[in-house]
Amino acid sequence: MRTERLGCGGVEEAATVARAAPPAPRPARASDLLLDGLVTRFTDGYAAAVPELQRALRAFREDDDPSWLWLACRVAPELWDDHAYDELTARHVRLARDAGALSVLPIAATYRAGMRVHAGELAAATALNQEAQIAQLARARHTNPEIAAELFLSPRTVEYHLHKVFTKLGISSRRELRKALPDAEHAAVTP
Repeated sequence: MRTERLGCGGVEEAATVARAAPPAPRPARASDLLLDGLVTRFTDGYAAAVPELQRALRAFREDDDPSWLWLACRVAPELWDDHAYDELTARHVRLARDAGALSVLPIAATYRAGMRVHAGELAAATALNQEAQIAQLARARHTNPEIAAELFLSPRTVEYHLHKVFTKLGISSRRELRKALPDAEHAAVTP
């Protein structure tokens, strides 16, 4: 994982400072293992970090705390661990839906769509992406014909995807959609 892919500067400096911090409580939580692995990644290099990061991904597969799951979803493909990538992204979406964490759901769905592309499941990735786009446009008060024209779809396809979105979110109207989904421009990049 290159530092610029994390979207922030000073990662190496932060990792050096983190390395000097007291050790995590024992037994270490999945998030502790992940952060320790990333510190090793940025201070000692990729090869040195792989065993720690693999241990962290195994821990995340059993951990019920979704707080750092978004970052574990980013690390899995960097380790070429397709099974963990698939399992973690599916779990991220499921946990976000089950908890009603609707500000996290677009992020989780994006990671899931990325996993689908990575796995060569382009139709599934496209469907996830279309659902997200349609939901955001409907949230912004666009009509089905307007959404269809913008995305080069039929109004019936838009209606189909909106029905799926409503079912997934447990809502029944566009008015509820505005409350259920965050504004795309103001949604947090990380949960």
